[in-house]
Amino acid sequence: MRSARLLAACGAGLALAVIGQVPAVSVAVPDKWVGVWSVHAGGATVRANGTITMTYQAYYKRDHGLPSFPEIRMKVTSVHGNRLIGRVIGQRESPIEVGSRLTVRQRTPGIWIKFSGSKKTFRFCDRWHRERGDCGA
Repeated sequence: MRSARLLAACGAGLALAVIGQVPAVSVAVPDKWVGVWSVHAGGATVRANGTITMTYQAYYKRDHGLPSFPEIRMKVTSVHGNRLIGRVIGQRESPIEVGSRLTVRQRTPGIWIKFSGSKKTFRFCDRWHRERGDCGA
């Protein structure tokens, strides 16, 4: 019985590796973080269970100048005041690698997400600032 459970656990881990995801333990996220944050042609959804889904608009040479809309799935592993720390657990069409560390900070007019190994900071707007027109297109 013990070997059957071990084999099942190994199989689940292998299945996750095959589809480009890594398991991560998430933590509860405080209410002030929970919600939908937006940007032109994209957004981030932060859930109380510690999962974050983000989409954004990008242009890659492989797409011949047409926009792509990559998606990144993340899990928060710790909360430190105005920062969430976590890992990328899955992605579609993004150069951000599965397993990359991330930091989310609250910065006016919303949140900023930064990934290890990337020079880009992804900025998302809260609802109040978006409705005032403070967040661009």
